[in-house]
Amino acid sequence: LDFRARPLRVRDRGACSMEPMKTKKRIDLTERDRMILQYVAEHGFASARWIREVFWPGQTNDHHYRRISKLMKDGLIEHLTIDNGKIVGYRLTRKGIRTTDRLGVLPADQIGVRANYWTSFGHDNAMQGIGNIFRQNPSVTEYLAEPQARRALAIRHRREERKDSGYKVPDALFTLETKKGRFRVAVELELAEKGEAYLRQILQQLATSNDFDLVFMIIKNAKMSDHYRTVLQQVRATDPYVKIATRDNGIYFATLDDVTEHRGNARFVGEETQFTFNGLAKSTAQGAGSPTTSPALNGIQKNST
Repeated sequence: LDFRARPLRVRDRGACSMEPMKTKKRIDLTERDRMILQYVAEHGFASARWIREVFWPGQTNDHHYRRISKLMKDGLIEHLTIDNGKIVGYRLTRKGIRTTDRLGVLPADQIGVRANYWTSFGHDNAMQGIGNIFRQNPSVTEYLAEPQARRALAIRHRREERKDSGYKVPDALFTLETKKGRFRVAVELELAEKGEAYLRQILQQLATSNDFDLVFMIIKNAKMSDHYRTVLQQVRATDPYVKIATRDNGIYFATLDDVTEHRGNARFVGEETQFTFNGLAKSTAQGAGSPTTSPALNGIQKNST
């Protein structure tokens, strides 16, 4: 027998392995990081512009890019590219979805992840900016972007929205707090012309829905806005369902250019009244009156029952 020492052979795998064990990298998230993840999850994506506007308002430095880069390095978000390969924003990765769900930031079934295609991107991106304006208003609470509004209404109606589902999912929902009560507000952004029959159907559903009390419609330009208001008058005058419905929600119109340029000071017109959203908040905060007596809110409850 040969008792000479022999070199120890270490197997590549198994219990005898002397290789260092791999451990999961710990991800340290600040409260703002969690809020950014929630914001991206709620909308399905977010551009650097909207992230800066929401979390670093008024700042022109690159703090937002540093946090975005950190979240990308951690594997929680990734670039969102559209059809031609152009980077237009960020969305959650699968790891980001799991992390957001595990941390209780937002349940997995409420998280949106936008696909890589151009269709409706301009609409969704503009709507995100509009949502930021509404959210900054102190009278606005319980804001739901379209993915969350869709889920909430599907639960309420016990079915998802389809052509014959009997209800309409708006682009956003929020609660407007006033001295006289709380109003549920639907927001609709319209950037493209629609066929007359389809437009009438949309306006019928918005006017008679039990899911909200008021509708703020933001239209691409003044010409389209005038057309929508004319069709709404025709629907109220001739549509049999609207004429016998127990509800006739107030619908108010503003143009996208006005909202983009003047933000909270954009003018909404409808139901024989007009107001700005900042004026709405000021009247509410000062207790200047109810939705039927305040100068800023005059007539806002006119068609709600």
